[in-house]
Amino acid sequence: MSSRDHYRTKAAEFQARARIESNVMTRRQYESLAQQYSKLAEQVERRRAPELIGERRHSKLNRRK
Repeated sequence: MSSRDHYRTKAAEFQARARIESNVMTRRQYESLAQQYSKLAEQVERRRAPELIGERRHSKLNRRK
């Protein structure tokens, strides 16, 4: 399992716990954890994306020549 998938799974788990939690403070903490794990997953995706962005920039530069 990739780290992105791990973070997405944890986010889903915390979101599910938040839905069934009756204590408001605990529910908010679960929701916060879910958001934080989602952000971590997005950061992992962005770290991998520069290769694609670099390829796009390179192809745009080649078109201008």
